[in-house]
Amino acid sequence: QNLTVDRNGTLWIGGSRYLTSFDYRTGQFRIFDKKDGITQDGIRYIKEDRNGNLWIAFNSSYVNRLSDSAFTAFDSSHGLFGKKINAILEDSNGNFLFGSREDGIFSFKNEKFFKFPIADMDNVIITTMFEDIEKELWIGSFNGLFRVTPNRTIKYTTAEGLNGNHITIILEDNDRNLWIGTTKGLNRLIKLPDGSIRFENLFNSVS
Repeated sequence: QNLTVDRNGTLWIGGSRYLTSFDYRTGQFRIFDKKDGITQDGIRYIKEDRNGNLWIAFNSSYVNRLSDSAFTAFDSSHGLFGKKINAILEDSNGNFLFGSREDGIFSFKNEKFFKFPIADMDNVIITTMFEDIEKELWIGSFNGLFRVTPNRTIKYTTAEGLNGNHITIILEDNDRNLWIGTTKGLNRLIKLPDGSIRFENLFNSVS
């Protein structure tokens, strides 16, 4: 997700070396590069936080925060040991979470990162994170979908009905169904009255 629109309507575009903004009010583009203080690396993810700061994750260079027109670089010296951040999420409990490709999930507080403990998530390559309307955390990975509850973490794969194990995106519709995109197609996750779920496979890949 290297495109995002912030609360002011500005479009932010992540490129291979630069961050670009487009202000629809003026019709002007602006390019941010090394001279502006941004880390020089390909951008893999952009996310605005609730305070209006912009977070930029890179291909292999941790993250930057853009706040009040200034970039701050965060890395392992701040407690962040995942160089490749694939997902950023602020949940309803106030946790600000960063999902890494190679070293699990980290929370951010008081300018430091801390490993965020979730059961059964060791050695999981995280691709995306989503909190649904019922405040359940869903985590997509290279090897299945994880549902994080207060008591346990439940994993779903093709054995439970998904059409693929490599999760690419998680979204929720107005009927509270989750839509799970995989490299093999699209799935609708339907929550049943007894608390169980089932997957409806749509747009299955023929390859």
